[in-house]
Amino acid sequence: YPIDSLPAATRPYLDLAFFYALVDRPASARAVVAKWDRVATPAERAKKQPQLHGVQGMIALAEKRPAVAVAELRAASDPHDCTTCVLPPLGMAYAQAGNADSAIAVLQRYLAARDPSRMHTDVNWLAISRRRLGELYEARGDTEQAVRQYAAFLDLWRDADQELQPQVVAVRRRLVALGGEPVARPVSAGGR
Repeated sequence: YPIDSLPAATRPYLDLAFFYALVDRPASARAVVAKWDRVATPAERAKKQPQLHGVQGMIALAEKRPAVAVAELRAASDPHDCTTCVLPPLGMAYAQAGNADSAIAVLQRYLAARDPSRMHTDVNWLAISRRRLGELYEARGDTEQAVRQYAAFLDLWRDADQELQPQVVAVRRRLVALGGEPVARPVSAGGR
C-alpha cells in the first residue's frame, strides 16, 4: 500500500524503517526515516523518540556499528512500554561488539521475561536469539547451554521454509558436534 497516500500522522514510517534495518537494508531504512523526519510534527517526534532510538539502533546494527547500536537501543529501552522489544537487538549489538557476557545476560533476560509484548517480539527474535545464545555459549565452552539453545532453535525452525534450511542444517551439525541429540528433520512436504 503506498503509505505516502495515508494521512501524515498515520504513516508507519518508523515501523517500515525498523523492518528494513532488520532485513539488512540500512540505506532503505535511512531513506524512510528521512521521509518521517520531513512530515513528523514536534508532538509526534516527542512521542516517538524511543521508537526512533530503536530504529537508529537497528540501522547501526545492520551497518556493523555496535557501539552506536548499543547506545541507541539502550536509549530506546529506558522509557519504552514494551519490556522485551529492545532486548534481543540489544543482545545482538553486545555480541557484535564482542561483549559476550552482556550479550548472554541481555538475551537470557529476554527469554526469561513474562511480557504480553513477547508475542510480537518472538516472531522476529526468538529463534535468532536461541541460535545466537548457542553460538555464544559454544564459544565460551559451555557445551550444556550451547546444546540447550541449539536444540531450542531447531525445535522452532524444524519446519522452516526451504531457503532457511541451510541454517537449520548448520545448527544441527553444531548440535551433533557438541554431543547433542539430533533434532528430527522437517516432517512437512512441499515448499517448507
